[in-house]
Amino acid sequence: MVLIKTRSGRYIPSRQIITLSIEEDKIPLKGKMVFVYKLVVTLSEPLVPAILGIFLDEQRARKALDHLAEELAGTERGIIDIKTEI
Repeated sequence: MVLIKTRSGRYIPSRQIITLSIEEDKIPLKGKMVFVYKLVVTLSEPLVPAILGIFLDEQRARKALDHLAEELAGTERGIIDIKTEI
């Protein structure tokens, strides 16, 4: 079984993932509103999104998504942890 660690510290089974996406959002950071890019998975049960990482740059978010896809394709068991910037 492959588990993926979410930003909040939960571990979710990879078999429950329906979609992977990068979503743009605006959050307060050091007293300013800044655009960030969230690496998000949608789970089948319950049907809710889980944030895997938050990045300041879309390129870094895409690299994290590529890394996750490679890990999922090449891992039969273990824990996948995404390095997040925020």
